[in-house]
Amino acid sequence: NADASASAALRNALKSTTGSCLLGVINSIGNRGDALALSQLAVLARSKDAIVSEAAINAIGKVGNAEGVGILRSLKPQTELTQNAQLKSAAKIAAEGNGKLSRAIFESLCVNSNPVPIRTGALAGLNAISAPSTLSIALKLAAEASEPTVQRTAGRIAASLPAGTKATLAAFPTLPPAAQIAMLNAYC
Repeated sequence: NADASASAALRNALKSTTGSCLLGVINSIGNRGDALALSQLAVLARSKDAIVSEAAINAIGKVGNAEGVGILRSLKPQTELTQNAQLKSAAKIAAEGNGKLSRAIFESLCVNSNPVPIRTGALAGLNAISAPSTLSIALKLAAEASEPTVQRTAGRIAASLPAGTKATLAAFPTLPPAAQIAMLNAYC
């Protein structure tokens, strides 16, 4: 139901619902992408109840806007859950045409201290939006990541970029074997 009164009813239900019903309300708000509920979801994201907190973080990610990303980034500690919600937000923001913001989010998640799925997801996001930074970040991850999964993903993406052939070939001898094999497979 796209009716605004349905979203208002769900926001109102956040105030009085508990237990599994609360989880359903939170999920419904996220599925609707109700940005007007972000302040309430931000409070729930800090709940001592881990299940409520996780549901709220996921819902914020589904809303997918700059305000939601700000909320997600303010949550401490940053976990794979909050970072994954940022990936979801960035993908939605990109789909809505804001390449600059989505690129900034993806780039911020491509750091070696983040979990493997976050780094590879963020790099794939950069590639999907054809961000100019994709090649340099892919080559950096291919060279510096300690995990073969990241090395392979980064090598494959770097080799797949039309403008990356010269840079990829120049970096090739210095890269770990997993990245080299992925590059060779991408070129074949």
